[in-house]
Amino acid sequence: MQQVDVQNAQLTILINIDGQMYLTGFDKEQYEAVQVLIKTAIKTVIPTEVKQVQLNGFLGVNL
Repeated sequence: MQQVDVQNAQLTILINIDGQMYLTGFDKEQYEAVQVLIKTAIKTVIPTEVKQVQLNGFLGVNL
């Protein structure tokens, strides 16, 4: 596992419901609150070698 500074990281939040993955959407204020909570709680990250554009393609979205 790798220690990194996540303060400038962009979050992509997925949720798994009954084995199906969903991309989430938040109001700006809610997203900012969740982002602070998650970034504060992260202790380590595990590299996947997957780029954001590849994840977007997998999800079928164009962000």
